[in-house]
Amino acid sequence: MRYRGRCIECRWLLWSCDDGDNDPRGALGEFSAGYSLDPDELGMTGPQIGLCHRCGNDGERLRTAYQRAVPHWKRPAERTA
Repeated sequence: MRYRGRCIECRWLLWSCDDGDNDPRGALGEFSAGYSLDPDELGMTGPQIGLCHRCGNDGERLRTAYQRAVPHWKRPAERTA
């Protein structure tokens, strides 16, 4: 198990397991980093941003979390051929 950071919205401590078992219904419970925001989902590059399952399941908190996360990400470079 490794410390991954804090939820960008509520600052909750987040952890993940090296074996990938990060389901919040599992051993990590509310401390799971399994809901973290991935820039690839928006076609961007950058670090994953921590998000707890409580904030990930609340529409308003999720919108605010994305607004806070996007400045940390960048659009990929344009291809030139």
